[in-house]
Amino acid sequence: MLNDLLLQAIGKNLYEAAKRSIHERKIANTDFIHDIDYLMVGLNFQHDEIWRTWQSLITEIPCYATWMYVHLYYKNHLQNHEKKDFHSKIASLIDNNDSVIVEAIKYALWVDFFEDADTVVNAWIDINKGISFLHSKVTLISVSGPVPYVLKKELYESFLLLPAEFRHLENALYACCTDVYGQIDCEHALFLLTEIRRIKPEFSTKSLEDILKLRNCV
Repeated sequence: MLNDLLLQAIGKNLYEAAKRSIHERKIANTDFIHDIDYLMVGLNFQHDEIWRTWQSLITEIPCYATWMYVHLYYKNHLQNHEKKDFHSKIASLIDNNDSVIVEAIKYALWVDFFEDADTVVNAWIDINKGISFLHSKVTLISVSGPVPYVLKKELYESFLLLPAEFRHLENALYACCTDVYGQIDCEHALFLLTEIRRIKPEFSTKSLEDILKLRNCV
């Protein structure tokens, strides 16, 4: 829950309505998120309270407006040990599998943490190590397109042991080729494609083959 002074400045009814609407997957008025940063400065919040507030908001108001400011604060104000702790928190939230919270995390990881060369390496390594379940691996691979390929090879190869999940591996490789900041290793992608065909001959890989051809991998 937010600090009482901040909640009063925002308006408790507005805050509670937004929280309820987001978790019910309804349209929510989250404009007040853009006011929180300067409100905390005006209320003389110190670092610990500011960061506690943002971490609270990623579960209470899980949307990109929240995550945009979280990433900015994370990048500009956190010490390395705080970033590492936050990566562990993200991994735990992914494991917990609340669909509304995870959808917001996925988009934030993709467009902010993983497309940012300053944050992608440590964020990926820690979160990848921190997740524990298959659904978490599926979540992470779905936003792995911008991640440097050498970092995600191990995760990709692990999906070769999961024929029922080949579609997620194919989609990830496709995103490596099509994301604006997508990272692909043609040789390794072709190895994965060959293994998919060998393990599950009936699995259609045409769309992946076509995009690899466009990237001159085939």
